[in-house]
Amino acid sequence: MRLLSKIQVLTDDDMEKVHESTLKLLWEKGVSFQSKEAISLLKHHGATVNGNNVRFPNDMVMQALSQCPQTFHLEALNPQRSVTVGDGLLIHPAGGEVFIQDFEDGRRSPTLGDFADLQKIYQACSELDIAGYQPLSPIDVPDRTKGLHCVLESMKHSDKPILSPMELDTVVQKEECLKLFEIAYGKDGYLDNHYVTWHAVCPNSPLFYSDFACEGIK
Repeated sequence: MRLLSKIQVLTDDDMEKVHESTLKLLWEKGVSFQSKEAISLLKHHGATVNGNNVRFPNDMVMQALSQCPQTFHLEALNPQRSVTVGDGLLIHPAGGEVFIQDFEDGRRSPTLGDFADLQKIYQACSELDIAGYQPLSPIDVPDRTKGLHCVLESMKHSDKPILSPMELDTVVQKEECLKLFEIAYGKDGYLDNHYVTWHAVCPNSPLFYSDFACEGIK
């Protein structure tokens, strides 16, 4: 059964309180960035910088929010599988599991074959809108190219939109992954004007962005 209802945990008034508190926190406390490039860029656009600490004036935050689309079209290799992010609830695979539970052998370390089998399951499940990501980290492929192997297996076994895996540790690896998407979609420069995947970027708590996270955003 599809989940079509919109999940709303907070009321509009609650959301406004969160928004106002966030603006206050971003200006009075600020955020720490490891990336010199990110700090320079934010300063250029109006942020107040003191070493690695960056404080955001309210108008800068509101201008940035105004530039964010409420929805975007996420293209699948099969156009009929494409989805609109931000319009209703979309489900994608979980990520970060360390082991796999084998019916015959019990708990063990996962392989690329296990990853491929899960992509086949995602393809068959109507409840899942998006495939890919990183339900497990295969141990039988080199770390340097593990992310590319995962993306390729996702493309081979699913025509749904594909979320990039977490096994992309450097800018070079991220760029290689995007190049693989361009090859799959058949056009150089296709990603300049089309959404085909995204990359999970997480800040460290509290209020800290590592150089890795900044590179991922860029």
